[in-house]
Amino acid sequence: MEPFKNQYNERSIRTLGQHIYRVWNEFPCDVFVAEAVAGLNSFELKGRVQHIARALAASLPQDWAKAGDVLVDALGDEVDPERSGSGVMDDSGIRGFMVMVLGDVVVRRGLDRPQQSLPILRELTKRFTAEFAIRPFLRDHPEVTAATFDVWVNDPSAHVRRLVSEGSRPRLPWSFRLQVFTDTFARTTAWLEALVDDPSLYVRRSVANHLGDIGKERPGVAIALAKRWLRQSTPERHWVVRHGLRYLLKQGHHGALEILGYYEPHVAATLTLDSQQVSVGETLSLACHIISSSDDTQSLLIDYVVWHVRANGSRTSSVFRWSKKELLARETLTLSREHSFRRVTTRRYYGGKHRIELQINGRILSGVEFELNEEE
Repeated sequence: MEPFKNQYNERSIRTLGQHIYRVWNEFPCDVFVAEAVAGLNSFELKGRVQHIARALAASLPQDWAKAGDVLVDALGDEVDPERSGSGVMDDSGIRGFMVMVLGDVVVRRGLDRPQQSLPILRELTKRFTAEFAIRPFLRDHPEVTAATFDVWVNDPSAHVRRLVSEGSRPRLPWSFRLQVFTDTFARTTAWLEALVDDPSLYVRRSVANHLGDIGKERPGVAIALAKRWLRQSTPERHWVVRHGLRYLLKQGHHGALEILGYYEPHVAATLTLDSQQVSVGETLSLACHIISSSDDTQSLLIDYVVWHVRANGSRTSSVFRWSKKELLARETLTLSREHSFRRVTTRRYYGGKHRIELQINGRILSGVEFELNEEE
């Protein structure tokens, strides 16, 4: 698969410039393209966005109000939030991945003028997303931006409502940690309360991810918020809570487990492996045998924990979901699955003594060690 960064190329840059020229015929399109393309291939994704934005910011009108109008006028049709791939830049104007460049321009040129810039970001986010561009405004102008968010939670556009939740996430991937409002989370949780029942799954998914970020920062706040939501539980709310608490569930957090009905398991359980040795690139077969010791049905969240050897010889753990089961009184359950040790870009495997543990409702009930051999 071609790297996403390659979408930012001479062809897409020229198309961007042509859309700007279409609405402002003083735009030096050829100069912009030459500056944006020069050295482009030396950058990764984020660097390419910033490189193109520097060239564009320098080529727009000096007056920010006029420059902002040019950006908005050059935008294309709004993107359908429920249809992935619907944001391709076309004859209607700029939309899709190139909107990230425009967002970077807004930060570069308009960060010190939030009253003028925030409405521009509202329009940009409807064509892709402005979740990265909004964060410097939350950091540098928290009260002005928060007051704007208080209005945007009721915006007719699902894109704008999602921007409130996604843009204010404490740990948004690919962005800096946002520390504002994290003392009590009162401001951000008020926005999430307003959006948890949003008719758009696009928005509710963002609410769940934001809840997950809060859980990593302040588990107690996330649990309390989830409990409030489940007092008037709907299938949609239950999904938001389960999705949002998935990190805490994997960590075996008792509060998160209990509000979703996973209590102390009354079972005997054993974990077995098909081999005590496996090589990088191969798979390992796992099996677990679970016997209920209860006279009642139990809800079980069954995970397994792999303790990987690190370069210095210590171990680090990763939790993997195995299954969710309703175990009847005195029932016996056997499960099996494969775990792959194929090479991936996100993990480096080191040879040595590894361990796999069976985790049920947050409790480690069985474990087995095995040897992982590195490829020759």
